[in-house]
This record gives sequence, structure tokens and C-alpha cells, in this order.
Amino acid sequence: MISCLVIEDDRQTRDLLVAALARGGVSAHGVGTLAEAQTLPGPDVYLADLGLPDAKGADVLAVLHGPVVVITGDESLETLRQCMSAGADDLLYKPARGEDVLRAVLKAASRGERHRQDAANVEDAVVGGIRAAFAQGAAAWAT
Repeated sequence: MISCLVIEDDRQTRDLLVAALARGGVSAHGVGTLAEAQTLPGPDVYLADLGLPDAKGADVLAVLHGPVVVITGDESLETLRQCMSAGADDLLYKPARGEDVLRAVLKAASRGERHRQDAANVEDAVVGGIRAAFAQGAAAWAT
């Protein structure tokens, strides 16, 4: 099951987002500040507001490690540019429909899983190459 941490300071909005994700089969939990989010284990995906009491804008993205879907009421082109430049996986504008939130979170989770799998494949290839080189060197040394 995919896990999502909703970081939203407005309790009503946070509860609606958590409920929408839960209805879609996502294990969702909500917190109101970035500081609270940092005390918890990292989820598969973050759903983060940009206007938090303890962080604003791209500063929110700089702290989170993993796929991040941004949700904001700021529809400016500058906000979109900053979020994408800072590494956001997706951007939703408030008010967002529950199915749009769910779709964005699932898409970000699949991207995150692909990145993890790609990293594991690269690591396997590198380790395999090192082992092969070592075996060739050992064989050459023995002759």
C-alpha cells in the first residue's frame, strides 16, 4: 500500500485530503507543519502545501526527500516555475478534486518506485562489473 504524508496547515483541508486519499486505497496521514513532517518516517509520497507556518514556497521542497506533489492556492506562473525547478513531481491548485489528488499521488509514487528500481539496477550492474573485473584480475595474477 502506498503511503502519503499530507502537509497542510488548514485542518479542514488536510482532513479532506487525507480522506480522499484513503478512499483511493492510499495510507494517508496528515500534519500541519514541516517540522512535524520531519519527525516522521518518510512516506512513498508527500502532498505538501506551499504556505506552511514554518516554511514557504520552494523551501518546503528543499527539505522533503522523495516524490512531492505540491498543492497550493497560488496559481501564478512563477510558483509553477519555482516548484518544478525545485523538483516537484506534480502541482495541483486548490481547491483540487479528490480524484485529481489521488491520481497525482499515485503517479508520483510510481515515478518514485521506478527511480528506486533504476537505482537498484545500476547498483547491481556496478557491483557485477567490479566483481567481474576483480575475477579477471585475480585470474591474470594467478597465471
